[in-house]
Amino acid sequence: MPSYLDRLDWDKLKSFYMVAVNQSFTKASLQMNITQPALSRQISIIEYQLNSQLFIRGSEKLSLTPKGQILFESVSQMIEQTKMARTLIDEEDKKPKGSLIIGTTHAFANMWMVDHVPKFLKLYPEISLSVVILDNLQSLYNKHCDILIGIEPLPEPHFINEKVMGAPLGLYASVDYLKEFGEPKTVQDLDHHRLLSFGDRIDHPYNMVNWFLRLGCKHGQVRKPFIDFSSFHGMFQLAKAGVGIITTMNNNPNIQKLKLVRVLSEVSGPSVNTYCNFSKALENSKRVRVFVDFLKGVYAHNK
Repeated sequence: MPSYLDRLDWDKLKSFYMVAVNQSFTKASLQMNITQPALSRQISIIEYQLNSQLFIRGSEKLSLTPKGQILFESVSQMIEQTKMARTLIDEEDKKPKGSLIIGTTHAFANMWMVDHVPKFLKLYPEISLSVVILDNLQSLYNKHCDILIGIEPLPEPHFINEKVMGAPLGLYASVDYLKEFGEPKTVQDLDHHRLLSFGDRIDHPYNMVNWFLRLGCKHGQVRKPFIDFSSFHGMFQLAKAGVGIITTMNNNPNIQKLKLVRVLSEVSGPSVNTYCNFSKALENSKRVRVFVDFLKGVYAHNK
């Protein structure tokens, strides 16, 4: 039985996709280098062929109708499969090469990737790397990244989830801080120290990092942090400056780089794992494989 897509022109479907992604005829026409009236005519033809309205024209931006959403999901899959097929064909019997789009969180990008990307690109100079940074993995999923890196496996049936690293959280401070305020000997001593928390954001993927605000407290009690700072990079800089005690993964390279000292070394917080998520269609992609293996090697070295 023929699909309703069989009657549609592929170029017009790509035009529909660009309008849907940009939620604007104007932005899509600029990206595609065609006039807005010509683009609008292409969408009208698709709507006529399907006898369905695909967009709702709002005052500021376009939105998809339910039928438009169905078409968008189908076309997105077609574009993604075509892109994967072309990549695998280009990679056949060659060194890893081509575009590699990585989607990850601010924390992973700033604390792990920045230091190690130069080495990866030196090893694989024919790979063109792009990094998209968002803290919501589901939003990254809609960006059509080749690899999504986060602290949990992406619950998509057509995805492979590979754990590349993991370590428990510990408590750290600078030598200057410990000289000025002393070193906590018990968890109760934390009541009298300057604790730097990540902020009270329950929607954040790393919201477990405030575990030490409840450590050793009675049920329902929470320590008040000295500073809330919703940036891991910022927290490390504050710890380096001797402002207070922070928590981070025990294998974080910034610990050694900033000469931080672990306190209450017998106490560990929850473990934080990192997963590489990628489509099963890219399972045999050389560029994906070398990047995942590279990250595993980085973790093994820092471990």
